[in-house]
This record gives sequence, structure tokens and C-alpha cells, in this order.
Amino acid sequence: MNYLICDACNFKNAIYTERVVFCNHCHQKMKNNYIDWKKSNHNASFEVYINEATTTDSTPLILKNREITKDKKQFFTNSSRLLNIPVTKKTRVFIVATLAQFLLFSLIIFTQNNNLEVTDEKTVAEKNYLPHVKWGNYSISQELGITLPFELKKSESVLPSYLTNYYALENSRKAESSESFSVTIEEFDVNDYSYIAHKDFMEMKDSYMLAPDAYFTANEGYDHLKIKNYQTDMQHGSYIANGKNYSYDNYTLTKGNKAVKIIISYLKDDELLSNYANIVSQSIFKNKQQI
Repeated sequence: MNYLICDACNFKNAIYTERVVFCNHCHQKMKNNYIDWKKSNHNASFEVYINEATTTDSTPLILKNREITKDKKQFFTNSSRLLNIPVTKKTRVFIVATLAQFLLFSLIIFTQNNNLEVTDEKTVAEKNYLPHVKWGNYSISQELGITLPFELKKSESVLPSYLTNYYALENSRKAESSESFSVTIEEFDVNDYSYIAHKDFMEMKDSYMLAPDAYFTANEGYDHLKIKNYQTDMQHGSYIANGKNYSYDNYTLTKGNKAVKIIISYLKDDELLSNYANIVSQSIFKNKQQI
């Protein structure tokens, strides 16, 4: 197992998919996550990232917040020594009283600063997709599973008409809420594997991406891997539609005469939805571990 050390708290995060972005301990975004790392290493694969940017040492590190607590204790001890104050009972009482006043002052400052965080929580509470959140595990096929934050329902296919000669729709479903988050899942029988048709199939778009005013601002190259014996092409990018900024993850899985499309679209500037997309992608990669 390989690990990525969080810059914020020193926690070692197990890296088993390309989509581990946030620290499992402090939930802060890790600076050297694969998605950001790849922006400056365009042609490098996930395997190269694993070898160059992660560690195999699983020895736990001392978390930074614990180190700070120890430093504070050491500070008061060292201060009394530097000032040549004898460590007597009265000295200890004085230090404890001073520390209590310091903590009270810090608590007041902390409370005042956290007014911004309360405002953020109110903002989160106003997000109209929250009442619809209902996490569940779903089967895509007998081999593939996925975890979704919204209920998976039948939907119309987004397969372009010119590809119907190559791919026959078997099942089309979608989990979405409020034009803010969408997971499209479609299963197909493959009639013809010509290169051009397959390339077009890889670039197939969901209903959000097909909006008349959709403009793609970033379109990263494909990563190639294997999930449950499916040849898998994964692409990440971003676009603007209806005046909103979106990110997307586009997965194309093919095996024999079977094909599966999984397309995740979500508001780019919404941290909560980014976390949702990360959880969904990790659930896709968990199928890889079961090979």
C-alpha cells in the first residue's frame, strides 16, 4: 500500500485510486493529490505518480495538532527556566492561572473568528440539493457496483443517434439533483468496435454537458486502466453551462461485447459536491480491488 502525507496534519492517507484528494483525518485538500500533480506531469501515469509522489512507509506520524500541544507545554517550562523563576508550588499556581487566562482569551478570539464558519454552515444549509441526499449502493451489472448520493432512476439515453449502429442500449439510469450533481450510467451491447465509433463513444456526453450553451474549458487526456476485467478509459475536465462552472469525470468500460458509460457532472466551486464526486469515483475504483 502507498501513502500520501497530508501537509495540514501529517496524516498518512492510503492511495489506492486516482481520486483520493481530501485527507481522511482533517478533510483538507492535499496539495500533492494525483489530479493536481498530473497538471504539471501531463504524460505521467498513475503508476508513475505512485512511485514518485507517495511513500510505502506505513509508520504513523505524529499529527501536527498534537505536536502543537506539546510545544505549548514545553514553552511554559522553558520560559520559567529562562527567567530563572524557581519551579515552586506558587510558581506552578501562577503558571496555571496565566495559562487559564490565555486559554480564555484564545476561546473568545476563536468564537469571534468562527462567526464566519457559522455563516458558511448557513450557506450549506441553504443548498437546495441537501434535502434529496440519500446515499445508497447500487449494482451496475453483476460485476460492477457504485455508491451514489441520490436515488438512481430510469432515464432517457444520451447516446447520439449516429452511434446506434454500433451500440445497442440495454439500460439507462441517472442519479441527480437540482442541476448541480448528476451521475449518468448507461449499459450497451456492442455491435461494431470500429476505432472511430469507439472514440466517439469514449467522448459521449451527459445531458448537462449537452446544454446548448455548454463550453468546455478543460479536457484532460485519457487514463487507461482495468476494472473488473473491463478495459477502462477515464477522462477528467470542466465546462460552463447555463452560466455555471462544472467539473466532470467520464468513464468508459468495455469488455467483449459489453460497454458501460459512467459520467459524473457536478458544480465545480461546490466543495461538498466535489467530495460527493470523490466518493462516487472511489466506489468505482473499489471494483478494481476485487479483481
